[in-house]
Amino acid sequence: MTTVRQIISRCGGNRVVAEWLGLDRSAVQRWGIGNRVPAKHWAALIQEAGKRGVVVTVDELLPPGVPLKPAKPSSPSKQEAA
Repeated sequence: MTTVRQIISRCGGNRVVAEWLGLDRSAVQRWGIGNRVPAKHWAALIQEAGKRGVVVTVDELLPPGVPLKPAKPSSPSKQEAA
């Protein structure tokens, strides 16, 4: 299991991640302490890391014990089925 501290370290540290996301360094530091990145920052973190060749996945950001579930397939509408 990858910890949030490991992810932050891979990205260059608290200061770097905070700059990428326009946040205070202490906010990013709290993520590492709590081992949780707020979901509202996932997309930006993944995108900014990717721009710099660092791979961060949603699976890594999920809280421990929460599996990544595939989306339920939608059933075709009546018009599509006709």
